[in-house]
Amino acid sequence: NHLDSVYFPVKNLGTIKISGEVVRPGNYTINSGDNLFDIINRAGGYTNQAYPFAGILKRKEVEELESIYIQKSYQKVISFLIQNPDKLRTNAELGSLLEEFKNIKPSGRVVAEFDLVDLENYPLKRMILENNDEIHIPKLNNLVYVFGDVGNPNALSYRDFDNVSNYISRAGGINRSADKKHILIINPNGESQVVNHSKFTNLLKSDID
Repeated sequence: NHLDSVYFPVKNLGTIKISGEVVRPGNYTINSGDNLFDIINRAGGYTNQAYPFAGILKRKEVEELESIYIQKSYQKVISFLIQNPDKLRTNAELGSLLEEFKNIKPSGRVVAEFDLVDLENYPLKRMILENNDEIHIPKLNNLVYVFGDVGNPNALSYRDFDNVSNYISRAGGINRSADKKHILIINPNGESQVVNHSKFTNLLKSDID
C-alpha cells in the first residue's frame, strides 16, 4: 500500500503581550515552539534604557497554582489556630499577620533568562511561550528596596560594592523583634536566597526604640 505524506501547518497557540522597554511593544501571535528569544527579536529588541536582568514573564497557569497554594496555606494556619486558640491569645501579632497573609496576591511570575547574548548562545535557556503570557521589560533603575522589620524601611540608591549589611545599616538596622534567620534577598530576575544571619548580630538597633 502506498502512503501519502500529509503536512499539517504549525498550530497557532494564541497571543502574548510584551510591554516596557522593547522597540515595538504590543500583542503578538505565537505559534508552537515560539520562545522568549523569538518574541523579543520580533519586538525589535531592547531599547537603550532596558534592564533585561529584571525582565518579567507572567503566566496564568502559575498565577492559578500560586493562588491555590496561598489559600491552602491560609486554611492550614486557620485550622491550627482553631485547634490551638491559646496561640492566638498569647501572640497579638498573629491577627495582623493573618490579615497580611490573606491579602497576598499571586504574581504568576516565571523566572526566565532575558539576556539576548545568553539566549542566542544557549538555546536551552529560551523559555517556550504559552497563550496569554505577559512579558514586561522595565527601565534600568539604581534602587535597592529594604523592607520588613528594620528601623526605616526604604528604597535606597544602589552603590557599587555595597554588601547586604551596608544596605540594612542604611535602612536603620534590624529591629530586635526581627527574625534574623530569614533575611531574604530577592534579585531583580525573581530569584531569591536566604542570607547567613550570623553576619547581622551587630546591626541591631539600640534600646532607645
